[in-house]
Amino acid sequence: MKVSLIIPTLNAEKFLKKLLFNASVLQNLKPDEIIVVDSSSEDRTVEIAKDFGCKVFSIPREKFNHGGTRTFAGKKAKGDILIYLTQDALPYDADSFKNLVNFLISDEKLAGVYGRQIPYPDADILAKFFRYLNYPEKSFIREYKDKEIWGRKTVFFSNSFSAYKKELLEKIGWFKDNLIAYEDIYIAGKFLLNGYKIGYCAEAKVIHSHKISFKKEFERHFKLGMFFREENWIIKAFGKKPKKEGIYMIKEYINFAKKEKNLKSIFKFLALVYLRKLAWFLGYHYKYLPDFLVSKK
Repeated sequence: MKVSLIIPTLNAEKFLKKLLFNASVLQNLKPDEIIVVDSSSEDRTVEIAKDFGCKVFSIPREKFNHGGTRTFAGKKAKGDILIYLTQDALPYDADSFKNLVNFLISDEKLAGVYGRQIPYPDADILAKFFRYLNYPEKSFIREYKDKEIWGRKTVFFSNSFSAYKKELLEKIGWFKDNLIAYEDIYIAGKFLLNGYKIGYCAEAKVIHSHKISFKKEFERHFKLGMFFREENWIIKAFGKKPKKEGIYMIKEYINFAKKEKNLKSIFKFLALVYLRKLAWFLGYHYKYLPDFLVSKK
């Protein structure tokens, strides 16, 4: 069994040296190759990648897209297992890759697995909470029938740190080209509809988080709404969100804020929740908005 690590990059100099050292030197399961697909970086990204012996493919920045670029790299890879890692996700310990791969190969029906994300030490309380909420301490496996419990959330997946069986990616036709984003949700849905399983491995960890800003969260959830409009088959196949999920999330945040001794942040969190809902709604109905308000990039 061969393992290929694939990292899409753009001006990744500040992350890449530590990431590649962790990935190529510290891991107990070392990738047989590391592929970097670089979108015409203007810093030392390519130089650093070559110094670590990576296979580097440079593409024009305007040619990058979340699905097609990952497919391009996957087809170039020689590995039976493909690990995808974003440039700002740092392997947490020496067994990050080993645990992810072992979980993936533990079930022949498992097609894709994503790992746990631990927030950076300087993450704000909102960033910490969403990592806590979306990446729990217990692993699980999902299959199509779980839609009765989880609805649309059945296809939640993350390509910040994930692994796939290349043979099964090929069978379902790889990632879709020219997706606005959320290629991970797309591929999870395709796997489940084709009778395969997806999983979450809590023991495979990376350090990864982003500071929460209202602007970025609006843009992200607007695109998420657009994605579900364009790929409406996912909602038709899996349904809507689980009932009372919003109430559950608010209750969880209040408890989290109490533990963090930051009750003042509850007001910001509630504003963020409603902003996200508005952004998703507008994104889902983007065809009714003026063109100048909508970007597919």
